[in-house]
Amino acid sequence: MVAAAPPFRVALIGGVFLLLAWMAHAAAPLAVAPAEPLRPARPLPVIMVPPPVPPPPFDRKACEAAIQRGDPGAPVRLGHFLLLTDESPSGKVAARHWFQVGADRGDPEAAYRLSVCQIFGVGGEGELRDGLRRLEQVASSGHAAAQVLMGDMLTRDFLTLSMVRRARDWYRRAAAQGNPVAMLSLAQSMMSGRGGLTPMFDLALVHVEEAARLGWPDAWYWLGLFYDKGWGGLTPDQAVARHCYRIGAELGSGRAWGALAGLLEETGAAAVDRTAVIFAYEQAARCLSRRSIQQAPLIREAWRRAVWWRQQAGQPVRWPPLPPPDLPDQLLEPIPPLASPSSR
Repeated sequence: MVAAAPPFRVALIGGVFLLLAWMAHAAAPLAVAPAEPLRPARPLPVIMVPPPVPPPPFDRKACEAAIQRGDPGAPVRLGHFLLLTDESPSGKVAARHWFQVGADRGDPEAAYRLSVCQIFGVGGEGELRDGLRRLEQVASSGHAAAQVLMGDMLTRDFLTLSMVRRARDWYRRAAAQGNPVAMLSLAQSMMSGRGGLTPMFDLALVHVEEAARLGWPDAWYWLGLFYDKGWGGLTPDQAVARHCYRIGAELGSGRAWGALAGLLEETGAAAVDRTAVIFAYEQAARCLSRRSIQQAPLIREAWRRAVWWRQQAGQPVRWPPLPPPDLPDQLLEPIPPLASPSSR
């Protein structure tokens, strides 16, 4: 009898406390089990927003012309393009330069990304103090992603009660603008009980459901965990959990694909559909960003399990080359549409 490794869902829990990145890859549905009647303890969220429309192809010449005309929003777009297409150190240096140009022109998105480069030492020396000062200025002006990172920076080390409360305040401000990453970050903070606060799974569930309504892939992964584990006063229900994981997987959540693979592993080694497990773990790895520092442990674990199951099935082993991750999630996020930030 083959002894399967522990479910991947548990290994994923630690990773998702890092800031989540938007990875909306198309994924083929996985037939985990025959359709089951669902009887959730409370109505499941209905996705209220259309799927994101892919941006048009980047026109570098047009962007450079806009920079020459003095367009304040053009430098950050060129910098982001260079980060994604030039993985050399010089590409990161050039990207940071253009973020600086945009920040000097008053673009809050450029200032936010410049602060991330300063904090994490991307494209030059780390400048933590200056980066945090710049980040707080952008967050205070109403930039939602900057507000999320402010909360993350407050909660990444030793915590006091006041730090947890300040972090949650930043998350709430970003969530009020409809930012699903902030909703999940706030939920995770409420679940952890860090800083001496009592865990509030019931309130955390409300924020997870709100992010799920916005169609955020990892929100459905988290919602599946709530039903899987019976958190927030829910009765454990694997059928509903599986349904939530499937929605998350189809939206492009690598964590949800890993959770589906974990459910398959739990069926017992003799009955495991090895082909389905391999497919799910490989999809999990593909939907995560190979350049993300935060997601790298999850990618390695997904490929390791896929290789292990291929060996059990006597299939050719495929372990793709995994270059060292080099960027924080925040710099991999797509540039949002041009908009004036809220004053909140």
